[in-house]
Amino acid sequence: MSGVLGGYPPAVIDWFDDVLGLAADRTVLAVGPIAGELAGHAAVSEVDLEEVAAGLRGHPEGSVAAVVVAEAFHRLDAAGAATLARVLAPGGRLGLCWSLRDERYGLARRLDRALPLLADDEQRYRAGLWREVLAAGGFDAPRSQTFQAFRIAGVDELADAIASSRVARALPPSERRQLRRAVARELADAARADGLVELPGRVDGYWAPRADRSHSSGLDGAGPGRPR
Repeated sequence: MSGVLGGYPPAVIDWFDDVLGLAADRTVLAVGPIAGELAGHAAVSEVDLEEVAAGLRGHPEGSVAAVVVAEAFHRLDAAGAATLARVLAPGGRLGLCWSLRDERYGLARRLDRALPLLADDEQRYRAGLWREVLAAGGFDAPRSQTFQAFRIAGVDELADAIASSRVARALPPSERRQLRRAVARELADAARADGLVELPGRVDGYWAPRADRSHSSGLDGAGPGRPR
């Protein structure tokens, strides 16, 4: 979906709450468009990719209970992943998520054809090279879960949201207007009698412990402090 539209399904946040062991007295480092939704579950410290690439100098080693990277981990290299591992406290975990169009539905497939210029992030995620970066940065193989994520809204609202995504904003104005018109046409064709569109999507979620067993022993069940 080239970035989440309209927020994450509550089930995604609840899942992170469980597998990462979130709590009001635990600090979570959030990268990407998820900090606000995690705020009711933990003490959230929000950073961007540039801060991660610079080494997160304001965050000492072992200073956070969990890290969540939304829509962005595929843009990190091994050094960035190692920085995230460094700031995790003993027993801490890394959470990842990506929002995608659900290609099982006709509208999603038609939007894929209308949005070739927005496919870069999604293709990089699907290529899976981020898994090598994860391992090189000092994490074990991730566990995963997928969630359905339908966004229901008007044609203009959805078209504006897609045309305002990070990749779309980098396009020349004329190409961005052309992209929005193409998206709006596809959405209008799929609109219900009430004028609303059901945009089918999914969220792929992952969590991974640090590979250093001295920092992740006993974590093969639920989140830290929640053994099963």
